[in-house]
Amino acid sequence: MGAVYFLWTAWQIGHFPEGDVVIQKTKYAAVLGATSHGERPTPVYAGRIKKAVQLYKSGTVEKLIFTGGPGKPSQAEVGRMEAIAAGVPDTAILIENHSQNTLENLYYTQKLLPSHPIGPLLIVSDPFHLKRAMLLADSLKINAQPAPTEHSAFQSWRTKIQFLIRETMAYSYYRMQQLTGLLERKIKKLKTPSTR
Repeated sequence: MGAVYFLWTAWQIGHFPEGDVVIQKTKYAAVLGATSHGERPTPVYAGRIKKAVQLYKSGTVEKLIFTGGPGKPSQAEVGRMEAIAAGVPDTAILIENHSQNTLENLYYTQKLLPSHPIGPLLIVSDPFHLKRAMLLADSLKINAQPAPTEHSAFQSWRTKIQFLIRETMAYSYYRMQQLTGLLERKIKKLKTPSTR
């Protein structure tokens, strides 16, 4: 039974989001952090930054939010620098340097949004990552829409399968936490000032 659930979940992640994604015009897009080496983003992160820049330049979004605390400079700061180099004005960029994982990416992004944002928050990431990101956004009660990168940096079958397995395990972990109430308690802990 466990193997069937794992394979079914992996299939859902591999086909998420289903069909052609129609991205509606909105105000904010959050770019989920990924590894950077000094001031250079990895190909995975560069793909996310490129997608965000396209969304801004096409007029789909007005503001880009870069997330991620790890690194010196931080992942968020690397994203900001890359976007500015690609022609996005600094005034159209927000960053958060506190988060250490996807849940925190979204939690600290939410704190940057107005109380009643106009339109959904676009979440920019690799397609395999987005089902988990949307699960976490739902747990945080964020009105969100996926904005997948068109071309994942995971090109070979080996890297794709490795990423898919990792994401299936991570999604299953958070889904179980959501069902048992542990995820809600984790979010409450994040909201407690004494935890940081």
